[in-house]
Amino acid sequence: MNLLMKSIDCLVMPGEEFKDLPGFEGLIAVSNIGRVYTYPRTVQKYSGLVDSVVKQNYDGRLLTTYIDKSGYVKFRFGANKKKYIMLVSRAMLTAFVGQPKPGQFACHNDSNTQNNRIENLRWDNQKGNMKDRQERGLYAKGENHHAAKIPIDIVKKLKSGEYTPLAIAKETGLSYSTLWNIAKGKTWKSV
Repeated sequence: MNLLMKSIDCLVMPGEEFKDLPGFEGLIAVSNIGRVYTYPRTVQKYSGLVDSVVKQNYDGRLLTTYIDKSGYVKFRFGANKKKYIMLVSRAMLTAFVGQPKPGQFACHNDSNTQNNRIENLRWDNQKGNMKDRQERGLYAKGENHHAAKIPIDIVKKLKSGEYTPLAIAKETGLSYSTLWNIAKGKTWKSV
């Protein structure tokens, strides 16, 4: 830990704390505000220029992060002759909180996948993550869902018994089985 703080002393922001990434101790460290650091190191590798194995020195530096097509922040690094791509949120939780239990993954408390401060992250399961999204109105359901084909007024009339699934199917051309599932409460439970 002291070695890390000495090697990046000029880069550390006030209140920022770095911890080694488990499994990559001495190679990669993550900070409580979502920055990723790679330690200075010397690597032996083959050089075709001189046709032999040479030593290459790498300075310690902050790694560049990027946002994937899903909106999550990731970083790339090489270690032990392998290349890795990792979520910043997962790396931070592993370093600061510990390994997840089976079925858990990194969740953002404010549902902002780019806010990777440690206080905004937690290990949780899919159900907990979806609950967060529903509470913030970020989970489309019912008529607002992209695949919804049935207007909310028809759903309400089906659920109240005002119309039968067969009558609506004949009138609109919608699937009888879909309408029957709505009337019986098997789908559109949120209405």
